[in-house]
Amino acid sequence: MRRFSRGRTSREAVSRSVAVVAVVVILIVAVVAVALGTGALASKSSSSSGASSSTGTSTSTSSASTAPSTLTVDEAFYPSYGLNVLVPGLTFPDYMFVTDYQTLTTFNATAEYGNQGYQVLPGLASSWNVSNNGKTYTLNLRHGVTFSNGDPFNSYQVWTEFYGMYHMLFNYSLFGAAGLGTIGLINSSLALVNTTSVNFGQAQVSLLQASGLANPSQAALDLMSNQNLPIYVTGPYQIVINLREPYPFFLNMLAGDATEQYDMQFLLSNGGFPIYGTPQFGAYETTIIPGTGPYMISNFSANAYINFVQNPTYWGKNLTAAEIKSNPYLNPGNVKSVDVNYKPDDLSRYTDLSDGVAQISMVESQDWPLIVNNPSAYAYSTLPASANIFFVLSLNTARYPTNVTDVRLAIAHAINYTLLYSQIFNNKLSPFFGPETPGYGPLYDVGNYSQYSYNVTLAQNYLKAANIANFPTLYWSLPSGFTAVTSVAQEIQSELSANLGINVDIEQYTYSQYIAPYNNGFAVNTANSTNLAHMTIMGGQDYGQLTETPIDDWVTFASSDGFNPSLWASPNINELLSAMTNGSSTAVVRSIEGTIESQMYNQVPYIWLGIPQLMLVDGSLAYKTSVIKSFYIDPSWTGANMGPVFNTIVFAGSGAHAASPASLHQASEAIPYVAVPNQMRSYSTQPHQALVH
Repeated sequence: MRRFSRGRTSREAVSRSVAVVAVVVILIVAVVAVALGTGALASKSSSSSGASSSTGTSTSTSSASTAPSTLTVDEAFYPSYGLNVLVPGLTFPDYMFVTDYQTLTTFNATAEYGNQGYQVLPGLASSWNVSNNGKTYTLNLRHGVTFSNGDPFNSYQVWTEFYGMYHMLFNYSLFGAAGLGTIGLINSSLALVNTTSVNFGQAQVSLLQASGLANPSQAALDLMSNQNLPIYVTGPYQIVINLREPYPFFLNMLAGDATEQYDMQFLLSNGGFPIYGTPQFGAYETTIIPGTGPYMISNFSANAYINFVQNPTYWGKNLTAAEIKSNPYLNPGNVKSVDVNYKPDDLSRYTDLSDGVAQISMVESQDWPLIVNNPSAYAYSTLPASANIFFVLSLNTARYPTNVTDVRLAIAHAINYTLLYSQIFNNKLSPFFGPETPGYGPLYDVGNYSQYSYNVTLAQNYLKAANIANFPTLYWSLPSGFTAVTSVAQEIQSELSANLGINVDIEQYTYSQYIAPYNNGFAVNTANSTNLAHMTIMGGQDYGQLTETPIDDWVTFASSDGFNPSLWASPNINELLSAMTNGSSTAVVRSIEGTIESQMYNQVPYIWLGIPQLMLVDGSLAYKTSVIKSFYIDPSWTGANMGPVFNTIVFAGSGAHAASPASLHQASEAIPYVAVPNQMRSYSTQPHQALVH
């Protein structure tokens, strides 16, 4: 499910009070849990072509490279919860994702940027096997991996993180917020993992504290190897996960920031697992937890900067150029240190970039022309058409008069989409029909629907059919500070007035004020429909999934169990969710999707605007081509971090080459989806030099 807490103006901290915690956790768990729903199509090829590569096995930079000793990135936002990554989805932007805290699996970057879908590759899990019935996943972990403080990474660490997260979130049916949880919090019949036999509380935490995770005591081993539990270990480098039903996209859930692996021994040695919302939990906003990645935090100052340095114990520092090319997210990195500076002023960020103070900078609409009008000096990153980040206009189907279908159809046909795309999105928006996105290939837009036509006569006929005398003012709420969203609202406001005589009142709020009523849940909001505006627009970096799974958007936008800002739920949604989580064939899933898409298209709870090519919609990550050649961003399009993944940066003159992951300013043509093989029953990497698997 989408993390709407990831808006550009959502940096205000959520209340720490325990009274609010329950509500917040319910939202987070629901969001995490439903994101668990399904994964993407997974390829089992052990290598990929065209990805960013290193020039050698060393972390040092080629002498011909223009790489600075310290890379400086100007960021528009400081993480909303500082360094705290204990609850996935809470901290944005999460600079630590991938670079510091790695995941069990990763995605094939070349395939992602080539619009070929989501293909799973090894991460901290070097290989895996899936049982013939599709219910049991056995993950084989890499040997020789340590956290930056020297603590060993092993199956005991992974097991403890899964159950520790379960404990931190009040023993909800959620494991590790890592996709091992369940949709069970909102629909127990769809739970991926059966938690009825789980008993993990302070007694178990105390046992692990006394034992330690490097060489666990027999009592601790007995606990972790108990095969009556849904997740158990069979040795120091193997962990088994039993699902209730076959779930063909499960491995995708292990690649998002929901599965960031951080040092459980560190937590155990510092008081155990802090319950969400307590002061102990809040203390981790300024506590550095060791990770396994190529970089680690060396210094920070709240609301000012976070400094990273290369991890001297990084397990992948001897990876070959070929291995890095096949999976650039494992790259040791080509710069010794990285400074991420929080600078909320756009002009300051642009000035730093132009003066060479920063090598990468977020540049937004105020100064964006200075970037695009100087292509000889600057380039900027773009998203592919398959990125699971999009914009959608939501219409309140429970509040009069947008609860009238003809009114919603009138609105849909009164909007000049071509004008929106050209004037506001600079023609850098790829149209799509949701809720599924093109990255899911055969599961996307099975009914072949396109955008509603701009037809004023038809719109007026629909409004006339609604037979509403004295049409009331429509209220449109939106978060302040997001210029593209504001511009869209103002343009549609003008068009509805001119074409239909409908008055729209646009109301802007701080993000916390804006999102508060939506957090009340479907049932409460349906009973009190005036708590929500008639119209709102959500998307872009206001979005973010915890994992790349095709079930995510269906729950969010079509279920009474989801976030569902339109308060519309398909009567067929539970049938679809059940099919997606019990191993049904693609044909069955597509058939049900087609039914729901037809309902959605004809009833217009949402108007799907498109997938932005610019990361910030009205701007992007800009960089000087004389210094930087390319880089990748968040591999799972979760919205965890819109900044560059430090260790994938290729510097100009390094001799390395990449598949233009951070595309130059020219927008790429959309590449048709290329089907990838279904999941095979096992996957294994070739042994790396100096590593034992």
